[in-house]
This record gives sequence, C-alpha cells and structure tokens, in this order.
Amino acid sequence: MNSLLSWGLIVATYQRDQILPQCLKLAVEQTRKPSEIIVVDASDNWETTRDKIMAEIAPLAPEIRWVYTSAKQRGLPLQRNQGLDLATSDVVFFLDDDSLMYPD
Repeated sequence: MNSLLSWGLIVATYQRDQILPQCLKLAVEQTRKPSEIIVVDASDNWETTRDKIMAEIAPLAPEIRWVYTSAKQRGLPLQRNQGLDLATSDVVFFLDDDSLMYPD
C-alpha cells in the first residue's frame, strides 16, 4: 500500500508565455513528480501557450494529469480558486509562473 500523499501544482498565469514553459519543465523534473499540474491562464493568447506546453512539456511526463484552461476571470485569487476547483490531489501547492524549482 502506497502511503504517500499525491501532490499537485496550480499555476495562475497572465502574459508569461516566455517563462511559463521553463517553470513547468522544472516542475516535471522534480525527484517526486506532481500527480497533476493545473494552469489557469488569463492571457488573450492562452490557447497558443497551452498548445506549446501540451506539445513540448506535457509529453515529458505523461503520468501527470495536465489541465490547461482559460481563466473565467482575470485575477490571481480568482484564478487560483478556479484551479483549486479542478484539483484532485491530496495536497495542492500554488506556484507563481516565474518561480523556478530545483530538481530535488
């Protein structure tokens, strides 16, 4: 029986299509990978960024549940709450789109 709790990331983002891929790539390179990554994007061009992430980053970790969605309303607390509504992990962390995690 696996007693480890699952963990997930919620990233609220806005106009960060340059740094967000690096943030997510480092997240999937963790020693213990998240079980899910949820991105709530308030950018006008969110589909373009989503397509890039899903084509380039998500395939690096197919065991992770990926959710990349448009923000219903723009604003950090609103976007985080939207992501929280979508989360299924035991533990959820909020990560800023310009935060870069160390691998371990």
